[in-house]
Amino acid sequence: MRRLTVLVLTATLLGGGCRSPELAYQKAPPTVAPVVQPNPAGAKASTGGAEATITPQLATELLVRALPDPTDAWTAGEAVEVKLPIPLPDGTRAEYTRVDREYRKDGDAEKFARISLTDTRGIPALLLFLDSYEAYENESGYRKALDQTDSLGWISYALGPNGETDGTGSVTLLIRERFVVQIDGGNGVSAADLEALASSFNVSALK
Repeated sequence: MRRLTVLVLTATLLGGGCRSPELAYQKAPPTVAPVVQPNPAGAKASTGGAEATITPQLATELLVRALPDPTDAWTAGEAVEVKLPIPLPDGTRAEYTRVDREYRKDGDAEKFARISLTDTRGIPALLLFLDSYEAYENESGYRKALDQTDSLGWISYALGPNGETDGTGSVTLLIRERFVVQIDGGNGVSAADLEALASSFNVSALK
């Protein structure tokens, strides 16, 4: 019995233990950080001169865990990790992490949603675009603010000739002034579907 226990523990430590399906993801290729000397003047131009506290990167596993879980209505592909370079306020360089995942509605190849979750780490250049968002409504579509807990959110929808039946929309969320969510719906994905996906993030994973 003691021998069996040792074998089980050894297998677990070597990676033979069970892994939650939602944590499986395609890792980004390894990168080599460039050596860049501080250049505050150049950094000011790239960040708009905004002050910021740059936080450490959150583990990719937690970003993946925060993505919506597959449901009876939505199946999900493999999450993909992306590492991207960004200038810091002191002129040096760093990386930030994004995870992408595609969801399919009821097995319908025409109805899909692509979701990206980015850990901006509080870097101003990755957040400035949100300042341009404004509500509007006309015969072609609309943009409106979403009522979200712990986040600032917008839904934008372009109506097709048959309204939402052949329209397209997207949702943008800013969670805790750090994590940016982008949801892009395919043709015919309704605003209600997009809002439901936006509400199904496991925000508690973003510790």
